[in-house]
Amino acid sequence: MIAEEIVKLENVTKKLGRRLTLEDINFEVKEGEKVCILGPKKSGKTALVEIILGILKPDAGSVSVLGTDPYTNSSPLLGQASVYYEKNSFPLHWRAKQVINFKKQLWGEENSQHIFAALDISNMKNTTVEKLSEEERAKLNLFFALTEKAKLIILDDPWANSLNFDLENIIKNFPHTSFIITSKTPEPVYDIADKIYILHEGKIKKSIAKQDYSSLEKLKSLYSQYAPED
Repeated sequence: MIAEEIVKLENVTKKLGRRLTLEDINFEVKEGEKVCILGPKKSGKTALVEIILGILKPDAGSVSVLGTDPYTNSSPLLGQASVYYEKNSFPLHWRAKQVINFKKQLWGEENSQHIFAALDISNMKNTTVEKLSEEERAKLNLFFALTEKAKLIILDDPWANSLNFDLENIIKNFPHTSFIITSKTPEPVYDIADKIYILHEGKIKKSIAKQDYSSLEKLKSLYSQYAPED
């Protein structure tokens, strides 16, 4: 049985201001695949995520997400796609338990105990968003994004706030969900990704399947080769 195509970008180019942010990007995600976009800061990772979400319109090329162009028709993404951003996105006066209840209203009842345990957020339910630390807010946003009802979950650099959590163990509970995860370093995605795209200076320098890197050291070597530090 051929896996359903969840995301497909062909020859996508995007210029922001005078800077060519993305150039000739070819990228795809199949049903159930865990795909990582690995690249240093300002490599174009967030711009690529925003094109997939339909926030940005590409200057050239085609984009298909869940069977539609997300920029011209975002409705298929509602109820099928979920996203994590580093920045807080909830009213500051809300208590954490209101965010949790809002998630239930959007997605319905789910067994979230494994996510509660992995993120260690149970003790913050009665705290307002305003009084949460940056790390706690990030964990709450991450909890909100992780829903078994979504066909596609996008996590944009979930380790940016130095979060310490076992994403590999969480993802095991989502066998049929497609993931796109961005990261600046290879270590957190080594055991998670089925496929890795190395993005550097707005270009995909290398696409690597899991069988192409036999160890973390091999992956780190490939990363430094195709995305050398400035």
